[in-house]
Amino acid sequence: MPENVHTKWLTLAEAAAYMRCSPRFLQEMVANKRIAHSSFAGKVLFHQDNLDALLFQHQVPVKPEDEAKKPDDDVAGKEAFEIVPDCDLARVNALIEELIQRKERFVSGLGENLKEDLERREYKTLSFKVYAQLSRWCWPNRDSSRERWVQPRVHELSRLLFGRVIERTSHPSYAR
Repeated sequence: MPENVHTKWLTLAEAAAYMRCSPRFLQEMVANKRIAHSSFAGKVLFHQDNLDALLFQHQVPVKPEDEAKKPDDDVAGKEAFEIVPDCDLARVNALIEELIQRKERFVSGLGENLKEDLERREYKTLSFKVYAQLSRWCWPNRDSSRERWVQPRVHELSRLLFGRVIERTSHPSYAR
């Protein structure tokens, strides 16, 4: 195409570059009729306005100011988190054992870390690092069958240990 011609119609490669995704991903979306496109002269073309609309459909909204919290507001400066005194330890241990028996590296790792930390601290507190690990499983960033299996168990664990489902937080060791 001559350099002085500007169009809002993009080829597959141009659309993939525009959307910052792979051409294969767009091909699959075309095959499954999940993205608006035109077929012309043996080429699949995408209108830039349709690509923008699709991206806006997937935009994550910002929390309203009154709901927004500064990161780690409730955990800043804490090294350990107190467990509620009337905690059902039998149920806690049963849930932890379910995590360990799952035999998936990260899931069983969470269970083992919880078990070790709780036993070492005599079921009175949980270290900041393990608390943060538990909180990340309570509110995962992705949706998969593994996360869907783990989430109800860690929500129950969180309620048993802290009387509520804890907010997602991060430990400095998770920084990239």
